Amino acid sequence: MALRVTRNLVWHVWGRVSGDELPSTEVALEDMVIGLQPGRELPEILGTQPMDISDVHSYYSIVEAQLRVGSPSFMRANVLATSAFDAIDKAQAHHVPLLQACLSLRHSGLPYRIQLLAAENDRDTQMAGGRGQFASFQDCPMGSEGIRRLQTNHEVLKENAKARRAALLLARGISLSDMGTDLALMSASLLAFHQVLEAVGSAIPSEPPSDIDARRAEIVEKLRADLDPSKTLTKRISSVRRTEADLGRLDAKYISLKIANSGAALGMDAAWQSAATALGKLRNTKLGHSGEAVSMGELAPWLTGHPQGVYGYSAELLAKTLLDAWISKLAPSY
Repeated sequence: MALRVTRNLVWHVWGRVSGDELPSTEVALEDMVIGLQPGRELPEILGTQPMDISDVHSYYSIVEAQLRVGSPSFMRANVLATSAFDAIDKAQAHHVPLLQACLSLRHSGLPYRIQLLAAENDRDTQMAGGRGQFASFQDCPMGSEGIRRLQTNHEVLKENAKARRAALLLARGISLSDMGTDLALMSASLLAFHQVLEAVGSAIPSEPPSDIDARRAEIVEKLRADLDPSKTLTKRISSVRRTEADLGRLDAKYISLKIANSGAALGMDAAWQSAATALGKLRNTKLGHSGEAVSMGELAPWLTGHPQGVYGYSAELLAKTLLDAWISKLAPSY
């Protein structure tokens, strides 16, 4: 019996791109091309056809994925809230996860699903549903400088694996932010943006202090004195742990110090450094570990499009600014 030989085929994968500035001519990026729509209609795929909006050049719209449940069983949560939307958010963040876990534990079948339907009181009723986002952009052709930057970005990210990893994390953060307003999704999005900082910080070697040997010797001598047998075992153990931490800080062992060092090396200002430190604290306490649950109020100042807090940076902007500066350094002609 003859064996069937399968061959890899080249597929043309089409997509539409929206944004503030787009190329008005075709720009080749190795195995990709970005430009205006070709002289024929793009393949008609469900959901890809443009809306009839005559006064905009490009747009995007996002409708949050929504679970559909059909069942005679119901749940009701009594929630103190300022509005129906607030009540739905609180029930989604607190009551639904708790009930879902309680039902699903010790159950070998598929997990239970819970769909919130509405919030009501004596005066008002609000239906729950997936939220949407829409943005449109006027025609603003990308200039020669923008095209050169686009090509340079692609060249650097193609050649430098560590920079490419940071770029993929940036894209992950954006993608997760588009999936919905669930706390878990938003937390994952902010974590991905902080991981961009971690990737850049880990890739840029830090410059040790000129007097690093003298400072190391001072730390070791202090440990020697603290290990005197006359001191309690608890105090001696504490001294060993403190010494390890002091040496780690001196060697920029901790990721927060690596991020700070990379920010300094790439010319980030004091506001950027303060914002990166604050986001790092949120990441370490509530985004990257199984500690206390994060609240919407803690996430909101870091979300793209939200009026930024005292630092003036969203998590996305922190990530983009650092990665962009690094690409500029990797490509001096940029």
